[in-house]
Amino acid sequence: MPKKAKELKALEVRRLSKGTHRVGGCTGLCLSVVSETNKNWTLRVRIGLRDQEIGLGSYPTVTLEDARRLGRKCHEKIKEGINPIEERRQKHEALSKQQQQNITFQEAFYQFFPIKKAVLSNPKHLAQWESTMQKYVFPHIGNRELRTIGVDEVVSCLTHQNFWNKKTETATRVRQRISAVFDWAIAKKLYEAFNPAVWKGILEYQLPDPVKLKEKANQGRLRREPMVPLERVTEFYSELRLRDGMAANALSFMALTGCRSGQARYAKWSEFNMDQGVWLIRKGREQAKLKTRDHSVALTSSTLSLLKKLPQGSKDDWVFPNERNRPLSDTAVGKVMKTVHKNAKEPFICPTEGRPAVPHGLRSTLTTWFGDKGIEEELLKFQLSHNLPATVFKHYLRSDLLERRRKVLQSWDDFLTGRKNDKIA
Repeated sequence: MPKKAKELKALEVRRLSKGTHRVGGCTGLCLSVVSETNKNWTLRVRIGLRDQEIGLGSYPTVTLEDARRLGRKCHEKIKEGINPIEERRQKHEALSKQQQQNITFQEAFYQFFPIKKAVLSNPKHLAQWESTMQKYVFPHIGNRELRTIGVDEVVSCLTHQNFWNKKTETATRVRQRISAVFDWAIAKKLYEAFNPAVWKGILEYQLPDPVKLKEKANQGRLRREPMVPLERVTEFYSELRLRDGMAANALSFMALTGCRSGQARYAKWSEFNMDQGVWLIRKGREQAKLKTRDHSVALTSSTLSLLKKLPQGSKDDWVFPNERNRPLSDTAVGKVMKTVHKNAKEPFICPTEGRPAVPHGLRSTLTTWFGDKGIEEELLKFQLSHNLPATVFKHYLRSDLLERRRKVLQSWDDFLTGRKNDKIA
């Protein structure tokens, strides 16, 4: 039979040195002293065939008297066939479940977000995930308990201050992110209803079609993109050619050809026939925006000269690569444009928009020049790779279109580069 521990008084307990000490007054009751500020009660018991320890709290928060009372209660439960450790675990789980059921949307998001971080490597995308939640979602449903949020609440969040109609692309992403949080919550059994942010079968009947909204918003986009004023485009190009680097070359190429940013940035040497002076972009090519047909671009003297100065690799190599031998980003091209604005005697402000010109606005500048020269609209649309009616497309396809466009584009080249001889032969 184990020796009965001496029943220590409160003052004796307070003076105990480092180590584990039996304090008496309750079988198996010990105080573990790690430091002056780290002292903990434990109760050594036998449950079934196993010796186990039950934590009773820290000292002095739990006094000697409290510890003895708690210890005796544990012994009573063991005699009744109740495992205090298992009982505590079940209570903890029940409390945790209750707390989780009352979890707010914001709390759910920050439990889910580390999982998303693990699969999102782009820091920019991670920042967007969090910032859009903070700006567009948390003010409306962030503090609401998850179980109280339904379709009406999600719709209200997405339509607040006409958010869905005014910023459709951002709102669509926000909806997807809300839906991802609910998917996680459902998987974790924190939300027992259907996902209220799902588009198919739920929100598609509550909100306008985002595709149609985008199409409506994009009508006339060519004219709304801030353009370089036609009377200053020669000055712009001259300033641009003072810039070094691949992004500056890409922007110069866009100015000369009127092509889209993605068409230039994703161009490969295999698309170019330097002898014939033709750039052929195949339909379906990445970033080309050509769904139904190939697109050919006549290369002018300045364009050919620019290309010949670039390092030419194999046919599968990018024409305008970045330092990692990948296509340039839109951001890189945009930075060059900003530098040109900064270093010019004054920024190149769009006369209709009142804002500094952007790379895509060079297509608008070319459009303006075409209009001033009285060149037929269909020829312009063909040059800019816009969609044409089938009858018009077939007509121009039968004509000597490429050479006609070459003459027109060479005149634009002469004007852009300052030769001023922009008379169309």
